Amino acid sequence: MKNAAEAAHGGYAISTYAMKELPLEQAVQTMASRGWTAIEIMCEFAHREWVDWPLERVDALAEWGRAHGIRWSVHAPIEDVNPAEEDELLRARGLYVLRRCIERAERLGAAYVVVHPGAMDSGDDYAEDAWERRRVPRRAAGRHAGCRAASRSRTCRTRGCSARAWRSSSDVCSSDLLVRVVTAAGSPRLGLVYDVGHAHMLGGGYALQGLREAAPHLLGLHVSDNRGSADDHDAVGKGTVPLEALLAGLPELAAERHVMELCTLEDAELSAARVLELRSGQAVGV
Repeated sequence: MKNAAEAAHGGYAISTYAMKELPLEQAVQTMASRGWTAIEIMCEFAHREWVDWPLERVDALAEWGRAHGIRWSVHAPIEDVNPAEEDELLRARGLYVLRRCIERAERLGAAYVVVHPGAMDSGDDYAEDAWERRRVPRRAAGRHAGCRAASRSRTCRTRGCSARAWRSSSDVCSSDLLVRVVTAAGSPRLGLVYDVGHAHMLGGGYALQGLREAAPHLLGLHVSDNRGSADDHDAVGKGTVPLEALLAGLPELAAERHVMELCTLEDAELSAARVLELRSGQAVGV
């Protein structure tokens, strides 16, 4: 039976981005103590070191998670990890980090790994043939648009990588490009995590269109708010992301696949409550 705190979160997931300055173990223990039972490890800031943890430490976290009923997902590092990098040495360094991340995600029992698709300096950003030419090694497996060759791994039981619309400098990737990559890969291990804040930054009501494009391949949703010009990671209701309409058009998706990717624990809790109200058809005040 759910306790009151867990019920208040609606069973939704929280990203450790909300406590990014704390050591990872302290962050997840605090989240669990406040009723969160689905946690996505964001491998940046203080939590990037997780990729370098010895496997025994990862196993200890997995055991703690099982004891507390935690369901995990993992967001791979973003900084210096560009699977479409044209420089072979830089790409190899990034893919080494990605392999280590996926290996640890598998030991943790994570449902999937989120990987940003990357960009090419030549201007061929996000193109399908960029992923054909810059193949991710097979051990970097998973459900992630962009990981074309990697999607065929048989060694990683983790449901893998999930690509999302994302922002790099002034560029934002639209869903249709990632959908073409997923379709071309033809693998059941490949899918999309849709970031509503990033999609909103494309303007012109694209967030709803992008969700329709991504829906057949949807693995999860990253939830935050902004006003369309910057990836603010504001609490739901503080920006202009059309979340009510997005949730109404969302295909069936398990609660733990709604990840609150907010700047603070308090904003994550507020956002989870607002999403729960919206899902329940109740009015939500701003």
